[in-house]
Amino acid sequence: MLAKWLQRLRDRLLVRSISTQLFLYVLGGALVALGTMAAVFYRSIERESLGRIRAELNAQVEFTRGQLLESQRYIEILSAAVLTNRDRNIQDPEFYKQLTLEFFKQRPSLVLGVGFGQNAFQVLRDRQWFYPYFYVDQGQPNPIGERLPPPHSDWIYSELYKDDQYPDQHYWRIPVGNQKGIWIEPYEWSNIVMTSYLVPFYDSQKNLVGVAGTDFSVTELSKRVDRSVINNEGYFAILSRSGKLLAYPPKRKSLQANSSYRDLPLLRELWPILQSKNSDIIYHQDQIIAYERIPSANWIAIAVVPSDVVLGPLWRILIISVSIAAILLAIAVLGFVRRLNRQLKPILEKCNTLVATEKIMPMATPKATTSEAVFAFAVRDRQHMDELTFLCHSFDQMAAKVEATLQSLAETNQTLQATVQDRSEALNQLQQTQLQLIQSEKMSGLGQLLAGIAHEINNPVNFIHGNLDYVRDYVHELLQATTQVYAIHAGQASPSNGQASIDFEELAFIQADLIKILDSMTVGTDRIRQLVLSLRTFSRTDQTKDCVTNLHHGIESTLLLLKHRLKATSDHPAIEVITKYGDLPPVECYPGPLNQVFMNLLVNAIDALEQKTAGWSEAEIEANPSRIEITTQFIASENVVEISIADNGPGIPESVQARIFDPFFTTKPVGKGTGLGLSISYQVITERHQGKIFCRSQPNQGTQFMIHLPAGIK
Repeated sequence: MLAKWLQRLRDRLLVRSISTQLFLYVLGGALVALGTMAAVFYRSIERESLGRIRAELNAQVEFTRGQLLESQRYIEILSAAVLTNRDRNIQDPEFYKQLTLEFFKQRPSLVLGVGFGQNAFQVLRDRQWFYPYFYVDQGQPNPIGERLPPPHSDWIYSELYKDDQYPDQHYWRIPVGNQKGIWIEPYEWSNIVMTSYLVPFYDSQKNLVGVAGTDFSVTELSKRVDRSVINNEGYFAILSRSGKLLAYPPKRKSLQANSSYRDLPLLRELWPILQSKNSDIIYHQDQIIAYERIPSANWIAIAVVPSDVVLGPLWRILIISVSIAAILLAIAVLGFVRRLNRQLKPILEKCNTLVATEKIMPMATPKATTSEAVFAFAVRDRQHMDELTFLCHSFDQMAAKVEATLQSLAETNQTLQATVQDRSEALNQLQQTQLQLIQSEKMSGLGQLLAGIAHEINNPVNFIHGNLDYVRDYVHELLQATTQVYAIHAGQASPSNGQASIDFEELAFIQADLIKILDSMTVGTDRIRQLVLSLRTFSRTDQTKDCVTNLHHGIESTLLLLKHRLKATSDHPAIEVITKYGDLPPVECYPGPLNQVFMNLLVNAIDALEQKTAGWSEAEIEANPSRIEITTQFIASENVVEISIADNGPGIPESVQARIFDPFFTTKPVGKGTGLGLSISYQVITERHQGKIFCRSQPNQGTQFMIHLPAGIK
């Protein structure tokens, strides 16, 4: 059963339906265009967002760099002032203490301490060591040095040689060893993280005179860094050249002064990358990370922003815009496909019926072999054709088929004249020839229908093709409007910044006109869809293998086709249809011919009911409403599926019931039927499905036709 199901699925996928091709080509091409536009729009907005992050980081770097450079220039001026007064041979220590104090008063906002130390006997020749140093009291108990009198009582002066033997300290040895100004690694002092800029200064003979230095508050700098990057999200961080954390707002209070990148997983993974370039912007762990080196102190500034903050709103806008455009386009194309199917349905039904009849009643004339071979090829290769190819192929064969049928009829007449003694055989051949003649007439009628199919399909196709350009332009303008709205809300643009402002009246017109175009395209495609649906339905009638079919679907589709005859008209009342469907097992059958059987039986029932109620008054009709009852059930004891179609018409006389399945036998008046319906139905049920069909009827009691088909259960 699984193998059969897979085979049927493969066969259906191989059917090259023109409606499916049209749907896939139009919708696929439009979606590719929309996807391309969305990708371009996405990349543009993404670049703008990354540019904002880089700009914010650059502003933070410039601020930090400016503070550092200001402190550097400040202390270099102090060293120059000391050197100038030393050259003037000023030997008063109080003068140099006052000079240092004056510089301390004019210190930059992030500077906490200022001082200079002499090399042995290089400024004051009466003493070896001298290091006047002023700093801001940090509230520590028993601070080193002397507190200044008011109004500067929060400032402290210290002679560093007395306290820490400055020639042996790192803040003396590092700048002297490098012979240039240098920012030392940050350290903690009185619960404050700070760094110092130390610059050695020399006399005209390149002899070391001393070292001037300033203490810079990293703690205060980190407070100024503690702000969001963009859209109230993200944070900044600063690392020293060795990887110490100078500012890290998410954990600023919990980190110690000696904390480094190794203490945080994110920075530990990024550290090799941060060392590879001076600046860059990367994606890491669902975050956007921009970094830039601060040249003054060789620090690294980092901006970290969650990627969904930048890309999340952008994705939502793109998904909503593209989804709306895709849905509108899919509705338009689907409407066109449905219209195409509805228009092609009657033609394919007729064509498939004729091909099915050709398979049941082949012509006996040898000269018709070529035509039959062509039809056999069409049946065999149907699954590899689209609907229009199949129709054109069928139409091309009609003239040859009619000609062959006429020639066969002439030869049959000659045979009848030559074999008068065998009247029974001649009569049988005549009947077969008449059946084929009727078949040919049906095909000729189908040819007339095919003549108008090109016009029926061409008009709506041209209409939709002409409107696709307007739809594409409108969608482009809507996307452009969306881009402008996003830019305005993101704070990157305004109606007056040089870009085209959004014309809401024009946008309203586009929205209204787009809906009207799609509605009109839907109306245009409804006609064509009916044709394709019908063609697809009847294309199943020529399958070379049985397939498992839901019989209820076939009955319902047949009732849908006869709906116009079931409604009340001026000539006859409405006919009520009652369906009582049972739970049926799978049935292997030829769905097309079987649907034709249902059609024949229901048409006969409708004709009988119309004949019965002809001339009735409204009171009689109301007292005896016309009714058709369709019942299905599974008879487990016989392993058959039973379909019953019963009416409350005038019934069939007993003398007629024995002949109802004979060819050309009919009780209908001239012009109402050929008498082939029940004969063909009998052949379809008994010969092609190995089933049974029989009739139960009594005058004035209605008629019931019973069909028994073998079930798929073994």
